[in-house]
Amino acid sequence: METTITPNKETTLASQAWFIQLLAGKGFTKSSGNTFTNGKATIRVDGSQVTANPGGGKAGYKADFHQADQETVAFMVEQILNLRPFLTDEALAQ
Repeated sequence: METTITPNKETTLASQAWFIQLLAGKGFTKSSGNTFTNGKATIRVDGSQVTANPGGGKAGYKADFHQADQETVAFMVEQILNLRPFLTDEALAQ
């Protein structure tokens, strides 16, 4: 059964366990409110909107996952986080 992302004040991507685990698997931890970081890159979540900033003055990415299912959100966020600017130093070393 697919889970559809429907933003409201109680349920945002940043508060959903599967989303937090997805980011944690890529080295991100919650730094404050709806913001996650891996030490150099930042992910900010506002309801169903995700803004990914790799830091270092590089171009970021913004996506709105309103009405997207969990599988689609996970796939798209993983694709962004697999880009070189978002990888941790440990991941780059592999």
